[in-house]
Amino acid sequence: GTGAEVLGDFYDVFPSVRSSWGLVVGDVCGKGVPAAKSTALARYTLRAEAHRHGRPAMILSTLNQALLDWMTDDPRFLSAVYATVRPTAAGASVQVSSAGHPLPLVRRADGRTRTLGRPGTLLGVLADPELHDSRTLLRPGDSLILFTDGVTEARRPADRDLFGDDRLGDLVAGLAGLPAVRMADAIQQAVQVFGGGQISDDTVVLILQVP
Repeated sequence: GTGAEVLGDFYDVFPSVRSSWGLVVGDVCGKGVPAAKSTALARYTLRAEAHRHGRPAMILSTLNQALLDWMTDDPRFLSAVYATVRPTAAGASVQVSSAGHPLPLVRRADGRTRTLGRPGTLLGVLADPELHDSRTLLRPGDSLILFTDGVTEARRPADRDLFGDDRLGDLVAGLAGLPAVRMADAIQQAVQVFGGGQISDDTVVLILQVP
């Protein structure tokens, strides 16, 4: 119909340079048709840049310029976290940049969990956004968890308490021995139960796991 219920969260996985892969999770301001248009612009810009180079901060910077240059009567800003992943003999080399987006989590095979990266600037707002690249190595059994704020900002109906970063970290740490798809399902289900079965925003969870 009118697209009024279309939300602006998106994710994508695609080949990048030198046998690496690009992973992205993003959140466009607002919803409906204008948000859907911005989502399409973001996805195709990121895919095109991923074939030119693999630095996440540079790729996000190009998307920022595309948003600023876009001739539209309804400009939208967005947040995004982008990861370049390259398989190695030891597992996977990961480089991450966040643009105003929740930082991803790294869950080690032994359950240790930490955030990865440094906060950066929203895209589509400033001509020279502050963006940083951060690296890590994932070994067998390790997982990289990317998500939108619909996860951490879910509210409990009784007291309006947020699901929050700490609750998510504790949940992820306890997901021992699960493959990526079941980890993602467990997070989605926990958020839905916490919110009393009601989800007011998209809850995107994208997980990369080294076998």
